[in-house]
Amino acid sequence: MRTILIVETDPATREALCGTLRGVGWSVVGAGTGSDALALAAAHEPAVVLQGLRLPDMSGFELARRLRALPRGPTTHIIALTAMLSSTDQVEFAHSPFADLLARPVEPSRLLSLVERYAPREASATGAARRGQRVLICDDDPHQLKLLAIRIRNLGFEVETASDGRDGLEKALRSRPDAIVSDILMPELDGFGFCLAVRQDPRMAGVPVVLNSSSYVEPADQALAAKVGASACVVRTPDLRGVLEALTASIGTVSQPPPVAPTIEVVADHLRRVARQTERQAAVVFSYAHRARRMAAIPRLASIPVIVVTARDPAASEARALGLGARRLFQKPVDHEALLAAIDEAVRDA
Repeated sequence: MRTILIVETDPATREALCGTLRGVGWSVVGAGTGSDALALAAAHEPAVVLQGLRLPDMSGFELARRLRALPRGPTTHIIALTAMLSSTDQVEFAHSPFADLLARPVEPSRLLSLVERYAPREASATGAARRGQRVLICDDDPHQLKLLAIRIRNLGFEVETASDGRDGLEKALRSRPDAIVSDILMPELDGFGFCLAVRQDPRMAGVPVVLNSSSYVEPADQALAAKVGASACVVRTPDLRGVLEALTASIGTVSQPPPVAPTIEVVADHLRRVARQTERQAAVVFSYAHRARRMAAIPRLASIPVIVVTARDPAASEARALGLGARRLFQKPVDHEALLAAIDEAVRDA
């Protein structure tokens, strides 16, 4: 049995994590610094490394890159331990060697499940059966796209990714997937339109389509998803459990396609849901800007620049948001160079 390496600066937390894994039979070693972790990794060649992002001698991202460069590094699963990712961390995480993320505070059941997934002690017949089945994932947020791709690969599926609905439709038409998982709130072609377009093609009319969103969460959204032929429409949570459960439940089933031509009712419902979402997005942007204005009214906070980053469409709200005190407003997926330049400029001017 290969070893699990825990890299955690807090001794009590490190020992709790190690104790949980040892209690079910894993061989575990722990380190409190990046340099100690590298030495233990070279000596023990761990199957899985769980590490924090804030270490005393180097960043967690630097440690992950150096672990990956070790002789057994390419086969080591590196998992980040963090309470949350800042906007800057999300950018770096999307291009880092991390295979997954485990949220703090760590639940023992979640820890054991994640380790078993990456270093199974027994072969999984279900995973073997899924090899060769390809899932197309569509999401305009590269961070979410990477996390979902990791989770779905871990279930045994092959994965293809697309950056939005239009890109996803082109890839699906070029090579028929066994299932599709798509975000709803996307530019160019949203999830509802993407699903309906898939259902219009006779070759893909029966492909399961799982729509997911953290924005479209009302009963009317569920009803529209059914009308456009979605196999499921689930609320996306940080652990992605609902998305994964819906995928595994729908894979291998044949979905019932809607009529070949979208009805006036479906088109009208789609427009109403988009309009409703635009209203919600505007309200959120206004609330962010209002908070910025309230901060500006407090003398000690007045000089702190505020940059708003949102997944919601700010087109109709940007002028008002800036007028209420926000310095800049960016829509996800963010132009990372522009965001970093805005942060640098804000720090210089502060």
